[in-house]
Amino acid sequence: MINISTQSIYLYQSSVNMHKSFDGRKSWLFVGSKRNGVAMANLLSLVQSCRAMNINSQEYLEDIFKRLSAHPHKNLQELLPDQWAANKK
Repeated sequence: MINISTQSIYLYQSSVNMHKSFDGRKSWLFVGSKRNGVAMANLLSLVQSCRAMNINSQEYLEDIFKRLSAHPHKNLQELLPDQWAANKK
């Protein structure tokens, strides 16, 4: 009998979806430093969130990077993909 939790299925499906988002394969394993790895993980997390919500990730990232420096830091949650899409409509 095999016991598979829904969490492990979700993690597997997430990893499968992550592989669809880039073509780097093994070259993506090397990001230069731990700091760069954290930055890349955050960026890929945003891209995957956009993909899950059917948001154009390129349009989203271009917009938030333009607005990020002038946006009040206490309102940064407005730049998350779900909030961004709601405000865009």
